[in-house]
Amino acid sequence: ITNLVNHLINNEEISIAVGVATLDENYSKLKGRRAGAWQLQFNKQLAHNLPNDSIRAEGSIWAARGDFISGFRYPIGSGSISDDVELATFVSTNGLSAANAKNAVVLKVPTKGFKEFSQQTRRFQKARSEAPPLKIPRRLIFLSIIEAFVSNPIGFISYVSYRLGMYLKLDFRLPKSDENWERQQSTSRS
Repeated sequence: ITNLVNHLINNEEISIAVGVATLDENYSKLKGRRAGAWQLQFNKQLAHNLPNDSIRAEGSIWAARGDFISGFRYPIGSGSISDDVELATFVSTNGLSAANAKNAVVLKVPTKGFKEFSQQTRRFQKARSEAPPLKIPRRLIFLSIIEAFVSNPIGFISYVSYRLGMYLKLDFRLPKSDENWERQQSTSRS
């Protein structure tokens, strides 16, 4: 929280500061969580490789200020990757400014098993399809993949196998799930 607040104090033109989610190492190597762990690792690397004026970060740790909200707000911790996609939409449609605060970090537990992984990923895909396109240079995506692979090759294999299962529609019985970012209540799930 201190790092997020300092980022806002030192950059008066910034309305929202977004931090980075990183792995809880107690869970990241457990069987069944390896694909989710690699997904977190990749998005952490991508967030660190992006320019400071981008708010594409995994998870939901951020602080905001401005006339659209009273004082500062610090939603921290649980949430899926789609949280920041929806936050990015809110920022862009309301003319706000945002930036990465890469020294602000929250630990997250990776998703467990194929079903939970698929639910989270499908939510993200839905949110991303409805959000304004975020232009990320392919070289940064490729670099982030390589860095995450080097740090966790077994997780990478698990991730690819899970995504292949999703591509083959092995998760067709999953219930529909939506996530929407709300100004006063952080993320609301239904």
